[in-house]
Amino acid sequence: MATQNPSIPLTLAPPTELKDADEDELATDEKRELRAHTQEMLIIPHADEDGYCTGTYDIHRPAKDPYTVNPRELDESPSVMMCGDMQYRRPSGGCKHIRRIQTMVEQDLLPDEDEDATEYLENLVDTYERLVEERDELTDQQARLRRQIRLKLEERSCSTTGTARLRLRKEHPERRPNSRRVRPGPSGGWKPVGTPRPERYCL
Repeated sequence: MATQNPSIPLTLAPPTELKDADEDELATDEKRELRAHTQEMLIIPHADEDGYCTGTYDIHRPAKDPYTVNPRELDESPSVMMCGDMQYRRPSGGCKHIRRIQTMVEQDLLPDEDEDATEYLENLVDTYERLVEERDELTDQQARLRRQIRLKLEERSCSTTGTARLRLRKEHPERRPNSRRVRPGPSGGWKPVGTPRPERYCL
């Protein structure tokens, strides 16, 4: 019977021979094996009414449609696996999804067919809660970054406005703070316009 971890792993350590490999330089089957270990996948076994694994699994990946597959049925009916790799290439060792299931079963991380899946399914709740916490943390970080960016933009805007006002004061010393608005008069000077605006520099 599989001994489950408190939290279901979403990735596995790569095989020793592929640990430091450059994926671009690997052969097709080696890439398939590496991705079977390192890509995020959440495997959910189907269980009967007594809690025993039926040998069928749901495979979930981020932003991808889930697959439902029974590895033992692939030889008889390969169409049960909708993965393009299995439908069009049918690699002898299976696609990355099948290899992930087989590796997790071998490492006692996933219940095999006819094994008790109760503990694994209970641990899925811990994994779900962990993922929700990570999502909430990322959402909070995003909100904080947005606030910081908005404040920086506001500070920059205020700084630019203040610099422009100082430049106008130097270019037109006849304008004074707390005075009435002015405009060029007929004699070339400046004359007040409108009502005073206290505590503001009048442009």
